[in-house]
Amino acid sequence: MIVPQTFKKVMLTKEGHLKTETFTVSGHKIPLREIRKRMLKEHESLGIMRIWKDDFYDADELSSRLVQLGEESGEETPSEMRERLKGMERKRHLMVWGDNSTLLNHGHLLLTISAIYDEAIYYTNEEMKAKGKENIDVQSLVERPHVYILGRCGASEVEQLAYIKTRKACLQSLSEPVLTSNGVQIIDIMRFFHGDGPQQEFEAGEQKGGNAGCASCSGDARKYKDLAVSLRRPHLGLSERLKKVLQGPAGKNRRNGGLKPFKDLHKEELKRECTARGLSCDGSKKELQEIFKEDIGGIQRVPAMIFFDQEKTMADLGLG
Repeated sequence: MIVPQTFKKVMLTKEGHLKTETFTVSGHKIPLREIRKRMLKEHESLGIMRIWKDDFYDADELSSRLVQLGEESGEETPSEMRERLKGMERKRHLMVWGDNSTLLNHGHLLLTISAIYDEAIYYTNEEMKAKGKENIDVQSLVERPHVYILGRCGASEVEQLAYIKTRKACLQSLSEPVLTSNGVQIIDIMRFFHGDGPQQEFEAGEQKGGNAGCASCSGDARKYKDLAVSLRRPHLGLSERLKKVLQGPAGKNRRNGGLKPFKDLHKEELKRECTARGLSCDGSKKELQEIFKEDIGGIQRVPAMIFFDQEKTMADLGLG
């Protein structure tokens, strides 16, 4: 459970003055570790998981099982194949889904957790049918969402960031495995965030709307119709986005509180940003803005889950 918490936010007004406001967020949270245990118990009771003890992994079947999963063994020894297969069949991948909406004139934030279907750890529909279980959609059972956080929260960046620290604490608990009923350790890894456009943009640190806004490539939306341009845009992971923001002095110094470090840069600030990125720093302010925008895309700040720990590695935060 999250008790009500009061925070202060510093905003830059249109007149260029700093303004401090206080706000309160509250909500309920089911700890991620509890959800992981609940999902494991549920999936075990449904009989849809492959849960084998160490003595099950017979050397004669290792290679064929790896081939079945599209993971050919190559030059591995039986011992290496056994450890790799055990790792795949004892690892779940999790996904966070989020949305922020207004209900009865109040903003609410909903986050859910679900496992991602993987043939390595879950049976297929055909295998369940062979076991005498008719008409079972295994994937729908596996990916059923579990409520994680439901809170009173507006749509502003500051209010949503107030939930990051409690989410980060849960992510770091992923290093602790959960146990099946027969004592097998299951390792969980957080792999994806899913939600509508604005929520993905919040998580990625991308601007909302405008001519950018893609939470994956941060490309110019006006050029998306050019297939060659779209295919050349690289996917930007959280670490690449962090590096992009911290590459120049505005991001490093957390200008504007770190929420929008690149907003309203003066000409000299633009020159320093371009110089730090190895870009041309000649021309008028407008020309420098275009050069900088071409390089930074729609990135506004560091990703949400890294906002309070920009000096730490992805692995330290459970995002490795």
